[in-house]
Amino acid sequence: MESLPLLEPTLHQLFIFVTVLTRVSGMLATAPMFGSSYAPMKVKAFLAVTISMMITGLFWGEKFPTPDHWMSYLVVLGGELFIGISFGLGVRILFAGVQITGQMLGQIGGLSVADVFNPAFDDNVPMLSVLFDMVVVAMFFCLGGHRFMIGALLSTFADVPPGVGLASPEVVDVLVMTLSKSFMLGVQAAAPGTVALMIGILVMGLISRTLPQLNLIAVGFSLNSMLLMLFVFLTVGAMGWLFQDQLEPTVTSIREMVVNRHVMFPK
Repeated sequence: MESLPLLEPTLHQLFIFVTVLTRVSGMLATAPMFGSSYAPMKVKAFLAVTISMMITGLFWGEKFPTPDHWMSYLVVLGGELFIGISFGLGVRILFAGVQITGQMLGQIGGLSVADVFNPAFDDNVPMLSVLFDMVVVAMFFCLGGHRFMIGALLSTFADVPPGVGLASPEVVDVLVMTLSKSFMLGVQAAAPGTVALMIGILVMGLISRTLPQLNLIAVGFSLNSMLLMLFVFLTVGAMGWLFQDQLEPTVTSIREMVVNRHVMFPK
């Protein structure tokens, strides 16, 4: 049944608001901290609705093609959701590199049994992974990463208005490349500590062969703990610099792929 003429402007504005809300919600649902269980659901919903209302006001008088079938609505909302998820998931993948660093140092340093529950991942993770994750999250907010990520998403509305285009599938290639960078980031940050701990284990093995009467358990654990603490402090600083160098290029690449290679819906 066709809608009444008086309701057409209201329905069109509602369509704009829903599409904007879908794009913003996709990012907030997958972005670090925003998409984890740390943030209350009411706060995330309020933030998504508030941002969407401000953006909707910019397109209040614009006329965009409105889908005439419910399947077309689903395609439009799916495209908006994909754009938002791309931004949040790209940054979250970088945070996964922090987990790799803590996992490597924890396993070699003898802290594999000291796993703690991390509600952000809903699983038990090494204690060092939680430490590095908290440090990177703090640095993420101190450097204004949350503003940069939200600003990059909001800037896409200027080139890809709500309900008009669909992000190119090549965004998936950017996310895959980000995953490889995240793995390299984790390995690079953990490499010095991993090598030092392995050398320490090798040295203690040689000493035990030379001096069998030495209490290897007491000396080995002490040396291993000192090396681990030393390189944990060094790795925290290195992780901050590596994460800072990768954050901006990742978000910028996703934005350029969304803006420059999006697919327009037929009018």
